[in-house]
Amino acid sequence: MNSPPEFDFGLRYQTYSLASNGGNDNKDVNGYSTTFSDFLKQARTTLGNLDSIDTIGLQFYPGCHVSSTYGSGEAPAMTPSWLVDTADRYHDLFGKPVHITELSFPASYDAGTWHSGYWRQQWDEATQADYAESVYTMMFADPNVHSIIWWDMCDTGAFVVDGGLVRADLSEKPSFTRIKGLIQSWTTHNATGTTNASGIAGVQGFGGDYQVTVTSPAGDVKHATAHINERGTTTVYVDGFAPQAPEPEPPQPEPPQPEPPETKASTFYFAEGTTRPGFDPFLC
Repeated sequence: MNSPPEFDFGLRYQTYSLASNGGNDNKDVNGYSTTFSDFLKQARTTLGNLDSIDTIGLQFYPGCHVSSTYGSGEAPAMTPSWLVDTADRYHDLFGKPVHITELSFPASYDAGTWHSGYWRQQWDEATQADYAESVYTMMFADPNVHSIIWWDMCDTGAFVVDGGLVRADLSEKPSFTRIKGLIQSWTTHNATGTTNASGIAGVQGFGGDYQVTVTSPAGDVKHATAHINERGTTTVYVDGFAPQAPEPEPPQPEPPQPEPPETKASTFYFAEGTTRPGFDPFLC
């Protein structure tokens, strides 16, 4: 891990000499009087300048052997979980989002001349791929870590010897294929939803750009684009659909009609207006 290079002190825990005779072995090269731990304390108390920043950037070069083009140098190796724990400590200390601004480690190991550390076994392409997959998986799962940048894509001219994701002939190493597969698995495809009575539907997805397709019950199709921010909510409005006529309500059955009340006549009429003998009068 590199301590912050933009300050004039704090590198004491990063760079050491490796004398062949052991006389000056393990001595800090720069000779700064302030250790990295003291630097962090001063940054929060005496200096106070780290309280106004927005982001913490960390550089990790576990087990690296620096190219002679950049002055050589070697580093110990740490477990992937140690890197994640370190990122969390910075987040907890400063309360800022953490970005891994540089990350690289080798895919080979020269046991005859190298003194740098390694993980599980001396570095080779398979070990580099396993280590990369572990680091990327755990960092991606950590809500405090917002990005990771692999430093140097190709072995040619790389800061770390054999630290690229592709070889000098641009053929892909296993680490390139492994990281590419992780990124593809962290991409949301074909997320679907159905709108409610208010015309609202919700879906979940990883951060990134999306193509949105909305189909109405009548078959009308509209398209839109959306960008989902990490750990945020994005609202997309899709207009242009013709209002749908409400479906007619099914006919309601006729209510039963009440039976008419029984009535009795109150007026009487003579059917015949005679009372001659032998004729019986009828009343109606």
